[in-house]
Amino acid sequence: MDLNWRETVGDRLAWHWANQARPRLAGLTDDAYRWQPVPGCSSMRPRAEAATDLAAGAGVLDWANRHR
Repeated sequence: MDLNWRETVGDRLAWHWANQARPRLAGLTDDAYRWQPVPGCSSMRPRAEAATDLAAGAGVLDWANRHR
């Protein structure tokens, strides 16, 4: 039996998104999404609010590299 890995992995990701990840994000406010346990921690933020010079992507992933 030949296994189509692309289809299998795609199906699994789609199922987990629809049944596990997406329902947990439904109704989440911006404030709750951006909650930080401590100031300046790694977080998702708009580029204009980046806390470090390591902001990546479209300016929303901001992390502190403490090993530099």
